This record gives sequence, C-alpha cells and structure tokens, in this order.
Amino acid sequence: MSVSEVVHDDRLLVQMLADGAPYRQIAKITGLSVSMIGKIARGDNRRVVSHQVHEVKEARRQALRDAAARRAADLMNAHVEEGLKAGGETARKCREFIIGHLLEQDDNPADLFDTLLAGPVDAARPAAGIKPKEALCSQGAV
Repeated sequence: MSVSEVVHDDRLLVQMLADGAPYRQIAKITGLSVSMIGKIARGDNRRVVSHQVHEVKEARRQALRDAAARRAADLMNAHVEEGLKAGGETARKCREFIIGHLLEQDDNPADLFDTLLAGPVDAARPAAGIKPKEALCSQGAV
C-alpha cells in the first residue's frame, strides 16, 4: 500500500467515523478490523485520526450552530416586524415574546429599553421565506 493510499484511507476513515457509520461497515470498506476501528475511534490507536474525527465533528456542530443563529435572527426579525404593527392579538403576542426573550437574555433589565430603542428594524432584509403572519407568534407559540 502506498503512502497516498494510506492518506486516502485515513480521510475515508475520518469521514465515516465522523458520520457515525457502524464499525463493521467501516471495517469492511477500509480493511481494518472492527476492534482496530474501535481503538481508533476511542483514541487508543492512531490518535491523529481520532483528533481529525473530533475536528470534523466540531466543525459540523459549529456550522449547525451558525445556521441556527441565522434562522433565529430571521424569526426574531419576523416577530419584531409583526410586533411593530398597530395592533391586534398577533402583534401583542409578538411584543410579549420579544420582551420576554430580551429579559431572559439580558443580565441588566435596564439595558432592555436601550435595546428596544436602539433603532428601527431592518425592513430591507426580510426574514428568509417567512411572512410575519406565518411567524411562530401567530401560531400561538409564545
């Protein structure tokens, strides 16, 4: 087996372990024993591979957190847009949701008013694919 094949196998091994593939399946594809796959996954053998698996998993978790944060910002913008409307039950629920969320997130409630008065909502950047009436607040999830 050449060095390039080992590198290729390590990359495949890292991806399969990061994907959570069964050890038997990984063993069949890579030619390693099931017990060796377990040792590598635990970091008892070939720690570099184990470290790479950890890095891949952490990168995936961070990408998921980033995507969730973007989505949460879009939902919060939809709540703010709906809450700023003149009246109605849905607007009231959205205002309650926003204030409750800000109170939960803020260590100093006095800063809440500064946050609320910081400026207008960026109406030029609507929530991705969400009309305000379709936001969670209109579904009673406040």
